[in-house]
Amino acid sequence: VKAIVGVSYSEIFFGNCVAMGLPCLRVSVADSEAIQAVVTKDPSVQVTVDVEKLEVRAGSQTWKAQMGDGHRKQFLTGQWDATGELIAGLEQV
Repeated sequence: VKAIVGVSYSEIFFGNCVAMGLPCLRVSVADSEAIQAVVTKDPSVQVTVDVEKLEVRAGSQTWKAQMGDGHRKQFLTGQWDATGELIAGLEQV
């Protein structure tokens, strides 16, 4: 599992996922059901999450997704590991 796609997340779950480098994107209920239908029809289909474009792809279909700008930027720049950044800059802290 390299990403999670869902309708909503609790703050604690989302924060823990970010701390582990696991992006969580949100989609609408209808889109979530459509994605599940594609996977149910063909369990071998590859589901791809594009954090930069905020898209979820499965087979030939694409759905728009959402993620907060701050968290999205963290994943795009590789700065999601706050603890690692603190340890790396320990002398400055």
